[in-house]
Amino acid sequence: MNKEKVHQKQNKQQSSPKTKGKSNEEKNEKYIAKKVGQYLLIKEIGKGTSAVVFKGVTERTFKKVAVKQIQIKKLNKKQLDRVQQEFEILQKIKHKNIVQVLDMKKSENHTYLVFEYCQHGNLDNYIENYFENKKMSEKKVQQVVQQLVEGLKVMQTHKIVHRDLKLANILVGEDFTIKIADFGFAKFSQDDALFSTTLGTPITMCPEILDGKQYNEKCDIWSLGVIIYQMVSGKPPFMPNHGTGIKGLRFKIEEGVIDFTGINISEILKELIQSMLVKDPQQRMGFKQFFQNDWVNGSYKIVDEEDLNLEASLKGQFLANGQKDISNIALILYKKLTDLINNIKNQNLSCNQNKPIEAYLFELLVQYTEEKVNELYKQFEEKFCPLMKNQEQQIDKTDKKNLVENQENQNLFLEDNQQCILRYYFAKK
Repeated sequence: MNKEKVHQKQNKQQSSPKTKGKSNEEKNEKYIAKKVGQYLLIKEIGKGTSAVVFKGVTERTFKKVAVKQIQIKKLNKKQLDRVQQEFEILQKIKHKNIVQVLDMKKSENHTYLVFEYCQHGNLDNYIENYFENKKMSEKKVQQVVQQLVEGLKVMQTHKIVHRDLKLANILVGEDFTIKIADFGFAKFSQDDALFSTTLGTPITMCPEILDGKQYNEKCDIWSLGVIIYQMVSGKPPFMPNHGTGIKGLRFKIEEGVIDFTGINISEILKELIQSMLVKDPQQRMGFKQFFQNDWVNGSYKIVDEEDLNLEASLKGQFLANGQKDISNIALILYKKLTDLINNIKNQNLSCNQNKPIEAYLFELLVQYTEEKVNELYKQFEEKFCPLMKNQEQQIDKTDKKNLVENQENQNLFLEDNQQCILRYYFAKK
């Protein structure tokens, strides 16, 4: 049996907005000015053992992209083949719930994979940043799963087994669009095909892989069960005791105890998770059964009460922090009320409207002085605008469609930053 180095979880690049002051991402942001083909790489947004992910824009239209820079020297032939395989697989499957690969570039030392940009990053960081104790409501989890299902159905049609499904390999795009990503370990499968390669991430790895046995597509069902449990509980279903590693993880799975204590979810969801986390793959739920499940397909309706106390909780955060760190509170509200922030772009909302949460947000932002906002925005302009000025001038002024598209993309790119959104608010006033 071929055994390969088990894929380890990447270091998180973001910290919770509950932390006072600037987040780790804000403190450690690495701005660059690098050109790869027609792409301008702007900022480092992720890093692994052999790859760095950058936020970038296309040269002419300023369309945002994510560029994975892979160091060739750090990979063996099999790993390099996987990079090519990921590109080829993603070129074959086009769906809104699967991250789209746009291009591949190569240099002497690097291979670059260009993907569509997902503004909220991966689901692991998204949950940590936006949800207290890393727990999502059952209704929100159902929304995530239903989108995953759409992507998984496409994968099933093409007989693709992912083999490394986890929160960090699920991206969150605009309007909470969920996208399955990182197909580096994915493989085309024939009916009833068995695999033997040991790979994946231990905490979401099915027991047959951990035990070095052959496995099939049901490894993805196990990983999905782990993901669903993580979303509702804030932790994996099986955690080894400190220092016991893989051996301890195997022991916990062997015990088979899935603890639902303190997790406020329906019985039907508990039963679904238990059916997905069956140790014996022959007894484990399959994809057909999973897709037909009432909770998964939405036949089972969930009453969501998480928004009932939203306004009270936001005001509580403001009072708890006083006015000592207005920028941090603005960040918390920005993250929790992304829909409202998006509305600011299209509506001239005011504090006089009968919308107390919105009024509360505006009152808070007013205290973030215009002088400070302009100072931050100036720093931002000094970093990026010189890079883009020449490119904008190259656009054919007679081509109205291209000019409008360029301006819209540039505005979206700038408004993606908190300081720009705040500045936009003052401009509207």
